[in-house]
Parts: sequence; structure tokens; C-alpha cells
Amino acid sequence: MRDYRPKESKRTTQIAGGKDFNYYLGIIVLPVIVVVIAEIILNIFAVPVYFFWLIDIVSFIYVGWAVYWKRKDSFREAGTAAVMMGVLIGLLMAVFRLIYFHKLYLIFNLIAEPIRSGLLGLLVVWLIHLVISLSKNSKSPKNKDSYLSSLVKRIDHKK
Repeated sequence: MRDYRPKESKRTTQIAGGKDFNYYLGIIVLPVIVVVIAEIILNIFAVPVYFFWLIDIVSFIYVGWAVYWKRKDSFREAGTAAVMMGVLIGLLMAVFRLIYFHKLYLIFNLIAEPIRSGLLGLLVVWLIHLVISLSKNSKSPKNKDSYLSSLVKRIDHKK
């Protein structure tokens, strides 16, 4: 008899750097839950917008730290995790605001908020990567001058 049961697929969906979707999900689940709960509470109490930005930036710094120092991965993995986290936070918060405030114009937030949050996450992780790479260049024994001072020397040399 022929077996018609579905075969188990061993294929995994690789997103960036050869990493699986579950890898990124494991990194971002807890920060997304914490940020969404905090932002819902701040929405209910009508707190100014800059607190939302502060919470988002701190959570993206945490994700960058978790990927760089805990998992020793590259900028590509950190950027992908931050973008995924930003899109998920933005989408969840847009849905909450649409339901909670009952305003039809908030439907546009379903597109704008995930894009804004994803780009913010990418920017924060990119800045973390830039600071780390600049500090590594300044501390390397073969490179006694820092990266910034070498740029200044090149600019002065051109004049």
C-alpha cells in the first residue's frame, strides 16, 4: 500500500546570514512582549511620544547587545533581528491603536508604524555596529591611531 501521509520537510527558511526564522524569533520574543506591554500602558495613560521612542531605542540596543556579545554574530544578523522586531512591534501597536482609539485614519498606521519601527531598529543597530568597529580600530595594536584621527590626517593631507 502506498503511504499518503505528508512527508516531514527538513527545509528551513533561511532569512539572512544562513540563520533560520526560529533563531531570530528566539532573540526578539521577550523584548517584543515587554515593549508592547509598556507601550500599551503608556498609550492608556497618554504619555508623551518621546517615551515611546526611548523604549524602542533601549529595546533595539538590547537586541544589538544580545546578538553581538551574547551570540557573537555579525551586523547582518543583528540588523535582521532589529528590523523584524521593529516591524512586529509597529504592527502590534498599530493594531492596538486602531482598536483602542476607534479612529479610521489610524488604519494608515498599519503601514507606516512597522516601517518606522523597522527602520529605527536598523539605524540603532547600525550605530552600535559603527561604535564597535570604531572602538576595535582604535584598540588594535597594529593600528595605533584611531580611525577618526586617521580620517583627520587624510583630510589635512589633501589640503
